[in-house]
Amino acid sequence: SHLDFRFKSLTKDVLQPRKGDKVVFTIVTEKRGIEKAEKVRLVCKLRHFQVVDQELDFSINSTETTTYSWNALPGDQTFKCIIDSNNVYSETSEDNNEANLEFNVALPRLPNIPYKDFILIPDYSASVVLFE
Repeated sequence: SHLDFRFKSLTKDVLQPRKGDKVVFTIVTEKRGIEKAEKVRLVCKLRHFQVVDQELDFSINSTETTTYSWNALPGDQTFKCIIDSNNVYSETSEDNNEANLEFNVALPRLPNIPYKDFILIPDYSASVVLFE
């Protein structure tokens, strides 16, 4: 078989996401070969949860684009995708069927509050002693 699936790209639209940001992942898979391939299973996981499970239909030498939106949670993250995850198709290479995107999600920035809002003016009036 001269059939091969691979990932052309795996990207996210927010470079350095913070908690609560909407992050859109774009998964571009490619099929090389002269035969068609139908119901090719694409599975993606994030935080150990399966978040994408789709069947893709490829024509001859074609690409398919899939997107997934996520509300970012803090910490180190890995978005992992596998094409032909159930190994239905015999391919020239099985080594390029996985793609990982590792990134970190930071906590949200604190709002910029002027310092004057934080300054507590102590009330010394109760302890004022007047020297005569």
